[in-house]
Amino acid sequence: MTSGRSITIRLGVGQIIGWGSSFYLPAILAVPISRSLGIETADFFWTFTLSLLVSGLLGPQVGRAIDRLGGRAVLPLGSAAFALGLLLLSVSTNQTMLVGAWLLIGVGGSMGNYDSAFATAVSFFGEKSNRVIAGITVFAGFSSTISWPLTSYLEQTIGWQQAVFFWALMHLVIGLPLNLSIPKVARKEVPDITGAIRKVIKNRFRFDLLLVIFALIFALEGFIVSSVNTTLPFLLGELGASSQVALLAATIL
Repeated sequence: MTSGRSITIRLGVGQIIGWGSSFYLPAILAVPISRSLGIETADFFWTFTLSLLVSGLLGPQVGRAIDRLGGRAVLPLGSAAFALGLLLLSVSTNQTMLVGAWLLIGVGGSMGNYDSAFATAVSFFGEKSNRVIAGITVFAGFSSTISWPLTSYLEQTIGWQQAVFFWALMHLVIGLPLNLSIPKVARKEVPDITGAIRKVIKNRFRFDLLLVIFALIFALEGFIVSSVNTTLPFLLGELGASSQVALLAATIL
């Protein structure tokens, strides 16, 4: 029987690497990368936004793949996509390469971050997966605390290219083996949403103004939280804080 603690640790460590090398990377490296490529910082963040869009659009397909094949078949692909994207980012010399890198990182995010980790936990433990999901979330909560100081130190000592390369290496050396060590689950046949199933869903879910309002509230909350989380050290620096103070304050939060 698969241990909940074992799955939590494997997926949790992967979340630290995944979030630290993608979602939290721009807060430290947006300025040096933009300066190196000769582009505006705003253009860098537009490119980063594309990766989030790709990750979100691929989420449902990745979830269905995990339902059918299990996380063992999908999560390693996320590690590979992350590594390829970060390797491309580390050698980028123009905005076209930058866009390609972040698109690959977005694919990695869809296969390797929260959604796929949670779906994998559910595939093992079903309705009893709440504790595992909570544990994974706790691990991921330390991602910025670990990645921001580490990425900042690497950027200041060996440069942003090597800092990005370091994270690519982490996916290959730690993330990929951990994901490959996840036990396989029996292949499942997930029915397509057609025919009678589609009719049931259509009859059950109707337009609800309150539901729309809640969706807008959650979307706005996500927009604000994501904006702050991906730029906090940078924002504090723009407000006049020294790099050390900005990094310390952001890490504590």
